[in-house]
Amino acid sequence: MKDNTNNKKENRGGFWYAILAVLTLIVAIIGATYAYLLVSGNNKNNDVIVKAGTLSVKYVDGKVVNNPALIPRFKPKHINDTEDAYKKEFIVKSTGSLDQYITIFFDVSNNEFSDNTLKYVVYEENKEENKEVKSGYINGSGNIEIITNSFLKSGNSLRYTMIIWIEENNQLQDSEKNKNISGSFIIDAIQYND
Repeated sequence: MKDNTNNKKENRGGFWYAILAVLTLIVAIIGATYAYLLVSGNNKNNDVIVKAGTLSVKYVDGKVVNNPALIPRFKPKHINDTEDAYKKEFIVKSTGSLDQYITIFFDVSNNEFSDNTLKYVVYEENKEENKEVKSGYINGSGNIEIITNSFLKSGNSLRYTMIIWIEENNQLQDSEKNKNISGSFIIDAIQYND
């Protein structure tokens, strides 16, 4: 008889635990529903606006610079003066809802040229003209900052052209003609929200 009494007590205990679990679940559902409705109702008056800065980059002729055939020459006079030089074009567009400041690096992975031999110039194209924004030498490998904190308004784009050449020094430079350079572009952005 004692076994039946113990079994009945255990069954009653399990029954009460089941009822307690069901009640807890009901309270949790009611609480979650109330919180959802409260937040939904508040958003009608206090809408949350999310803004994001997003860049789109289009490489007109590919991202990578790889073994251009270069011959010594003087600095290009304009953006289309690319005989015996290497030309790389790309377009950076702000496709998000934030304005941005962009910095562009030419990441040189391999450079066989002697120091102060290989030069570059970067043009920024706009509606009226192509303006030179930076020029210099490509010495060694690593990152070369070719654009610094250029402002890019949301929905607008900037077109850049980089020209690379062997700088003519009026001396015999045959040893530089068959050397290689390779690298790619890295674009960093800082979003601006006024």
